[in-house]
Amino acid sequence: MHYTPTYSTPRKTEQQLKKTERILAGISGNFPSSFPIPEVISQIGGTYILAKDADDNLLIIDQHAAHERIMYDALLKKSRGEKAGQELLVPVTLTLSRAESAALPDILPVLEKAGYVIEPFGEGVFAVRFVPVISSKLGSPEVVHEIIAEASGAAEKNPERVLDRVLKTAACRAVVKGNTALTKQQMEELLHQLAKTESPYTCPHGRPTVVTLSKNDLEKMFLRG
Repeated sequence: MHYTPTYSTPRKTEQQLKKTERILAGISGNFPSSFPIPEVISQIGGTYILAKDADDNLLIIDQHAAHERIMYDALLKKSRGEKAGQELLVPVTLTLSRAESAALPDILPVLEKAGYVIEPFGEGVFAVRFVPVISSKLGSPEVVHEIIAEASGAAEKNPERVLDRVLKTAACRAVVKGNTALTKQQMEELLHQLAKTESPYTCPHGRPTVVTLSKNDLEKMFLRG
């Protein structure tokens, strides 16, 4: 199923960053030496953060990929605890296809580990009562259909690997998207949180979060080298 992204407002972005900060707070007391936090300069196109490090290298950060890494690490941490989910005030009901309904019993343990609680609510209808604590929008029918497809569609049935795919999909759907304006404070917070992750230079799918242009690179571009 094709997922249509929704774009965050500044207030929603602030809420997202506060949630991930609380979860990531206990992961590491020190920032990895491989990612010293750079100084934010600006944002381009509502998508890329420009920053510079202590050596005057120019860093271009993909805010979506960076936040995806943050979300994934936070979701992974929660999945290893006892309370991975948050209860929805109003359960989300959705109709599943026969194939989805047939697959659901086998993948429920993995979904519950990720934070989902999905219960029968009638013939072919199910109620999503809990979703991963990171974002209530992970309970939207579109996202739940995609999560079920991700968990049940692959040939690989190892529970840990299936959980990994589910968390990657959830992280991608919960994050700050491109074309989202961020305040300087939000950009700084995003980079602080990125520095607390295990692999700050790549998103969970392996795409780069940061591209670095050294002063030497810039001089060559301007034919100064």
